[in-house]
Amino acid sequence: MSFFLQGSRRNCRMNHNFNEHYASVYNSDVLNQRVSAYLCPSMLIPRNVPEINCNISGRPEVGAPSSYLLNEGTGSYQFPNTGMFPLVLPSNGFPNACTRFRDITDGTSNTLAAGETTWNFKNYRWGASACPGSPSHNGTPRWGTARWGIGYPNSGVGNTGSVMNNFSGSPAGYSSLHEGGIHILMADGATRFISENIDFGVYNSLSTKAGQEVIGEF
Repeated sequence: MSFFLQGSRRNCRMNHNFNEHYASVYNSDVLNQRVSAYLCPSMLIPRNVPEINCNISGRPEVGAPSSYLLNEGTGSYQFPNTGMFPLVLPSNGFPNACTRFRDITDGTSNTLAAGETTWNFKNYRWGASACPGSPSHNGTPRWGTARWGIGYPNSGVGNTGSVMNNFSGSPAGYSSLHEGGIHILMADGATRFISENIDFGVYNSLSTKAGQEVIGEF
């Protein structure tokens, strides 16, 4: 736990206050702490994260960068969800329940828990008026969205709805700067390196917790 304590600006605030918005002053102070364990050494971060001069939904960007996304399932904003880490937002139409191990009927060795992501999306840009604190950023590459404490699709959770390592547009799916594939974490705690050429059907089958697919070797 020692790395959580290093560099904290306000008496080492560590606990997220779920009674406040994630972008409140208190929670921003927690979530803006960069945690080395959440960053792949090979991942390049070509801008400040968070970029407090640029807005997301009318608020300054919040959250330190991450190299990893928990797995929501075969797509984003799902109800009912197919993966291990659902979006739980009842007031917004996503009344999913948190996953228990008993819910993973496909078997923990066949269920994707998390995968890699990058800040390598050069065609993903800030809006024309997104950065009132620094107008020179408007329209420039935003590069990515993955931030360890923000539980929205492509920020804290990912999915297998698109092919991996597709850097042509907005951040979607899983990606890495490793040649040929990505590292994944399975629900049983095992880590694997899977090829970017994996059969897409198998890739999606790994993403479900109770899809009853027969996967075989991958």
